[in-house]
Amino acid sequence: MTRDTPASGPGPHPGPGSAPHVPGDRMLNKTQVAEILGGDFKPETIVRRWRTWGLQAHRIGKQLRWWESDVYQWADSRRI
Repeated sequence: MTRDTPASGPGPHPGPGSAPHVPGDRMLNKTQVAEILGGDFKPETIVRRWRTWGLQAHRIGKQLRWWESDVYQWADSRRI
C-alpha cells in the first residue's frame, strides 16, 4: 500500500457468492441462530448441520458466526 492509497476501514465484507450485508447487520452465535430458526433446534444442531444445510458461516477464532441477514435469507429460501 502506498501512502496515497487509503486504508480500507473495518466492516462487513461479503464472502464469495454472498450479497453485501446491510448496514447494522450483526454476526450471530449458534444460540442466536437457533432462536431465529425456532422449532426444536438446539445450538449444537446448528453447529453440526450448517454445512449440510448450505448455511454460510464464518469462523472467528474457534467460534462459528453467521451474518443475521444470511440466516433470514437462508430461512426464507426454504419456505414451502
